Amino acid sequence: MKSALISEDKRAIELCIDITGDTSIQKAVEQLEQRLHGNDLNCLINNVGMTTELRFSNIYEKDMMETYRQNVIGP
Repeated sequence: MKSALISEDKRAIELCIDITGDTSIQKAVEQLEQRLHGNDLNCLINNVGMTTELRFSNIYEKDMMETYRQNVIGP
């Protein structure tokens, strides 16, 4: 489903990326370059999130750090 922004403004570009995979990131870069037609990127809205299905009592430091890395630091 396209967001309201994408529906209203045809200049907006929506890309879905698996930020844990280099191939997905590279594919998104290529798609963006094609859509920009040599123009500059004026604004980037980064809406990334990841969660885990583990119960709080079963979450270990490595799980917490991976979630933090993906949600805050990125690739």
